[in-house]
Order: sequence, then structure tokens, then C-alpha cells
Amino acid sequence: MPKQNIHTATNGLDGYQKAIGGGNFDIIIMDLDMPIMDGFEATKKIKAYFQESGLFISDFDQDQESLAIGSSQDSNYMIGQSCPYIVALSGSELDKQLVKRLKHAGFDDWFTNPISAE
Repeated sequence: MPKQNIHTATNGLDGYQKAIGGGNFDIIIMDLDMPIMDGFEATKKIKAYFQESGLFISDFDQDQESLAIGSSQDSNYMIGQSCPYIVALSGSELDKQLVKRLKHAGFDDWFTNPISAE
């Protein structure tokens, strides 16, 4: 198995700066509730950076209501080579309003904690 590098961020702004700073991440697990910049804002900024740089293409309809709560498997995102897949981590229950906010922010998927190995 290839060696995996794991990086942590102390807040949303730190996470955003690491994501666009050339770290070439495959996946980002983004906490929603962080100091300085929350996970929603950090994700919006990361996605905007990749869209503006031409490294990310999205045809996701912001008004689409067909995704099941807790899963974005039917999402229309197409991820460019350098765009990380961003997964939200929430301590809150995933109700329809939260899922709508997650989709609007550009998250590719989401789950709640605590996470069980079972």
C-alpha cells in the first residue's frame, strides 16, 4: 500500500490555505464548525479557487432536490485532476436544511460523527 500523507488544519482559513497551496490533496474531510472560517465558507472558497483556475468543472444544479440525505452519489460533479473531493463532517443530524446548505457550499459528500468502524 502506498504511503499516505495526512495533514491537519487548526481552523477553516488554515484548511483553505493548505488546500490551495499546492498540497495536491485527493480528499479533504472538512469539519463544519471551526474557528476563523467555518467549513461551509472554506469549501466555497476552495471550490471557487479551482473553478477560477480552470482545474475544476461543475455542472451541479444548486436547486436540485433529488439527492438523498447523507449521500451525494447522484451528484453531477466532475472533479478535475487537482480538485480535492471534499467531505463534510458534522456533529449535527443531517436534516433537509443542512443537506441543502452542504450542497450549496459545494461539498461532494457528508457524514456525521462519531464515526464507527462497524
